[in-house]
Amino acid sequence: MQSPRDKIGAALFTLLETMNGTGTNQYDFGYFSRNFKEYDALGATDFPAFCMVYLGEIQHQEQAWGLRTYVMEFLLQFCFKTDPGTSRKGEEIGMAILDALDAFFPPSPAQPQTLGGLCVEAWVDGAVQLDTGVVMQPMVLKVPVKILCGN
Repeated sequence: MQSPRDKIGAALFTLLETMNGTGTNQYDFGYFSRNFKEYDALGATDFPAFCMVYLGEIQHQEQAWGLRTYVMEFLLQFCFKTDPGTSRKGEEIGMAILDALDAFFPPSPAQPQTLGGLCVEAWVDGAVQLDTGVVMQPMVLKVPVKILCGN
């Protein structure tokens, strides 16, 4: 049985909300939303910012486990401003976020991320883009996520 696409997107967003904190590898986000904003549309109080956008899907007519499959594609965008008064570099922030995402999407096929049983598997797939900007300019990290679903 197919899970509603919006329910799958909401489950992915809910999983990522655990990054919206102040603990290890977590950040106190000013903007955390499924409403996509480019970094130049964010206000000063929005940083650091996270937004998630649904890009579309790839339909597969082949049968897998007796089900037709499709792959939903999402883009996760993280925006930070680096502080010239600290020694922390933009790429260090980006790498810490990627380390945190590794915990959400384990690389083991034996324990796939199923978003609470709504999908077959969710994973990071594709080119991860990191633009570290310049001093006091936003650092932007874009991470593609794919979700394998069946109906």
